Amino acid sequence: MNNFNNKFLKLFNFVLIILFLNYLEFYFIKKVTETSNLIGDEDSSLKENLKLNKIEKLINSLVKGEEKEDKQATTIQNQAQVQTTTAFENMEMDRKAITSTTTSTSTPTQAQSSNSNSNSNFDKRMKKEEEEAKEASPLSTPKETQIEDEVDSKKSEKEKEKEKEKNQTTTSTTSIIKEEGLESNQNEKYNEHEHGHEHENEHENKNQNQNQNQNQQPSQQEKDELTQKIELIKKLIKESDSILIGGGAGLSLAAGLDNEGLKFEENFKDFIEAYGFTDLYSGGFYPFKTIEEKWGYFSRNCVTYIDATATKLYKDLLRLVKEKDYFVLTTNVDDQFEKAGFPSQKIFATQGDFTHLQCSIPCHNKLYESIDLLKEMVSKTVDRKIPTELIPKCPRCGKPMTTHLRVDNAFVMDEYWYQQQAAYEAFLHRNEDKRLLLLEFGVGFNTPSIIRFPFERQTMQHEEWHLVRFNKDYAGLIVRGYPGDTLNDWAMLKTLRYPNHFQDRFIPVSEDLNEVVKRLLE
Repeated sequence: MNNFNNKFLKLFNFVLIILFLNYLEFYFIKKVTETSNLIGDEDSSLKENLKLNKIEKLINSLVKGEEKEDKQATTIQNQAQVQTTTAFENMEMDRKAITSTTTSTSTPTQAQSSNSNSNSNFDKRMKKEEEEAKEASPLSTPKETQIEDEVDSKKSEKEKEKEKEKNQTTTSTTSIIKEEGLESNQNEKYNEHEHGHEHENEHENKNQNQNQNQNQQPSQQEKDELTQKIELIKKLIKESDSILIGGGAGLSLAAGLDNEGLKFEENFKDFIEAYGFTDLYSGGFYPFKTIEEKWGYFSRNCVTYIDATATKLYKDLLRLVKEKDYFVLTTNVDDQFEKAGFPSQKIFATQGDFTHLQCSIPCHNKLYESIDLLKEMVSKTVDRKIPTELIPKCPRCGKPMTTHLRVDNAFVMDEYWYQQQAAYEAFLHRNEDKRLLLLEFGVGFNTPSIIRFPFERQTMQHEEWHLVRFNKDYAGLIVRGYPGDTLNDWAMLKTLRYPNHFQDRFIPVSEDLNEVVKRLLE
């Protein structure tokens, strides 16, 4: 009996142990499962947080990028404002573009004492003008690169609804933005649609332009660009109150005063054979060994231009403007305006002429008419040299005399020079509030600070002024970033933005000048 009881107890204990072990196994499996689920939930949460962090970083980068673009846009606008301010400040200096510090015209004594300083300031001003023009063109920013303001106002209602739907799918992302304080009209969403919206606007504008063109008369559609320019210039001439002509070397070349017209190879055969000169202008800078040979070349050069008669082109220009109040500013020294019939009181020739001599020092501020002397030199020249006794000397100091051509600071600006400068300034002042048409002929980049650059700035300042530039190679404007010297394409120039819509009041003409003037007179 005792043995049976012992066996029963052992069996019972064994069953209890098995049951306990089963319980422990079940307990541990349950705990492990719960732990695994917990880890899984934490992993999912971690992944979600990582996704949100990535989204947040992406949005932050977009916002920062947008801020960077805003800063760049602000910088561009600030630069444009600075350039605009500089341009308008320079406009006030245009009346002194010829002599920046000399304004007095009272007495010859005052002119003589200031001559040296005036020439120095004049040359410095020209160099400064040329450097400024090369560094930056006058506010030439294409329309397509301008920062578009008020994008929100251009969004259609449908686009806003689509954006709201997208906002609902990005609630968690938006909440992150709000927590970080980075929500500012959700500009990042506008960027998704802006490009397509611009194309829609361009398509609409193109359709409108096509409809407008269809309503125009067929003859207007068939007109070439030159015809449009000529008709516009005719209209401007008719409606203008006054006309300002700017004449450069290209005008005389177009008029026929070139190597062929002046018979350079025939008249200067001995100098060409000796020194290889290719034109009259370059020969004037050759360092001749003797003063007799120097005057042998200069006297023949001067007489060649003195003997040249008035050309048809200059006469046609007078016909073009004679019914208007006009004035002529020129860097030419050939007297072609006067020979064609332009009154001398309406001409300011800033660079001198071939008919006068001056002291080479100069010791005094006076010019000497010398046509007869120059012709005598030519007639007595032997082996490219004039007789020594014909070498002109200053009647006051005895030093050699020289031609009255601006080549250095010794150029004499006498009383008459200042008188014509004052007449030019008075003409500009008289027409400040009038419809002034500026006609620029053949002005390049030899001395652009006298005519070319001032004409641009003056026209920018005055909303009623128009500028027409006739130039075979450089009819357009200097444009920053443009690979060529000037941008000459009229259509492209109209896409630029200048003060007071200057681009709409500027006409470049590169076609043959004689043909254009002929058509303007028809």
